[in-house]
Amino acid sequence: MRAALLSAAPVAAVVAEEQEEAAKEVAEVERGLLELQQLFLDMAALVEAQGAPLGDIERHVAAAAGDVGAAEAELSEARRLQGEARRRRVCLAGGIAALLLVAVAVAVVAALVLARRGGDGGGGGNPVLQLAARAVKLVSPRDDVISGVGFDR
Repeated sequence: MRAALLSAAPVAAVVAEEQEEAAKEVAEVERGLLELQQLFLDMAALVEAQGAPLGDIERHVAAAAGDVGAAEAELSEARRLQGEARRRRVCLAGGIAALLLVAVAVAVVAALVLARRGGDGGGGGNPVLQLAARAVKLVSPRDDVISGVGFDR
């Protein structure tokens, strides 16, 4: 039996060595896996750190798109208001021109009426009407020229 134990001793030593080598290899694989896990954690942290600026960029682009849409609406409203203002100015200018035309027509008619009445130069004491009557007398042809051509007043 001793011989069996002596012959089993080298086998046990070989088995113990193999188990020790297997344990070393398992420990080395475990170290490699831990390093790989740390690499993945580092990569996740980098992706997360890069994701924040990308998220900011996406938010800024979305905000800019919204601002562009609002600006287009405001420009459209500004064009509409500008057209309305232009129409108002044209109407106001036309109204003022019409009022001036009516005022000139009234002054001319009043001057003609006063000039036909004769008298003190027309106007009856009103300096504006007197001035208008004199202007009509200067512009209108003389009575003798009109009657000489065959026109009667």
